[in-house]
Amino acid sequence: DLVFCPGAAFDASGARLGHGKGYYDTFIERADAVRTAKKLPLTVLVGVAFPEQIVEAVPMEAHDRRLDLVISGSKVLEGASR
Repeated sequence: DLVFCPGAAFDASGARLGHGKGYYDTFIERADAVRTAKKLPLTVLVGVAFPEQIVEAVPMEAHDRRLDLVISGSKVLEGASR
């Protein structure tokens, strides 16, 4: 599975600052739980950002999962290594 994740800010390590409602965090957690139970690879997470949304560092909490890729203009940043 592949999920495109919106956000307010992203960093090169794949950290994402969402919009504060937790919708994607909950969805990703549930999708990963189903895929893990079926012994499938985790959901691939891709952030799509304007260049202005790429920042030095985004704070993460224990439940946050890093994005696999962040696409911004002509750049592709590889976040979490699998």
